[in-house]
Amino acid sequence: MTTAPAQPAADRDATTTTIAEDVQLMLNHDPGRLDFNTVVPVAGAFIELTLLGRISSVAKKGFFVDEMGLVTVTDATPTGNPILDSAMRAIVKRGRPWQTHRAILATRLDVTVQLHAALEARGLTRTVGKPERRGSHLEIVDLEAVEARRAVLKRARTLPDTVADPRLGAVVDLLRSSGNLYRGETGPIGSRITRDWYPPNTAATMGRILAAEGYLAESQ
Repeated sequence: MTTAPAQPAADRDATTTTIAEDVQLMLNHDPGRLDFNTVVPVAGAFIELTLLGRISSVAKKGFFVDEMGLVTVTDATPTGNPILDSAMRAIVKRGRPWQTHRAILATRLDVTVQLHAALEARGLTRTVGKPERRGSHLEIVDLEAVEARRAVLKRARTLPDTVADPRLGAVVDLLRSSGNLYRGETGPIGSRITRDWYPPNTAATMGRILAAEGYLAESQ
């Protein structure tokens, strides 16, 4: 399947939700609320940065195979989106390739703060508690708007053959790799990338980010 490159952040409508926001909207186990997660949305931010040409990854050299690889910044130009720039900042500061799962862990709290602020600014949710604290969650404020977006995402998840946007495809893959965090998946994952919806030069990086997400989700 042929896909068009993702639009630069500055060229997208400000009302467009990021991949990180979309996957957070799908982590809904109880009526009226969303469950906090500090791994899956960050992995989504990394994927969006890859689609924007800001980060890439390389295989980690060594005797043992590491499917998560190393992530590095290829273009440090800010995207103008606080969620994405927060995810990129720590990697830029490090100044050299970083194990992908460690980069996700190092950026997860900063990204979560920006993610929750973005959802609140859209009038979708209200933050209750703090990330990684027992009982913390996002209270849904505008149920109609949240459900409207979730309907689009659920359609992509249920009917992946209808997906043409690689950003929607990323949401499907992130949910599949999130283990029990998203209850729409059961059983082992045969392939981390469901369809050929990413530009060819990004597919390897996507696979490594999804592998890191799966590893961290299993360890939570």
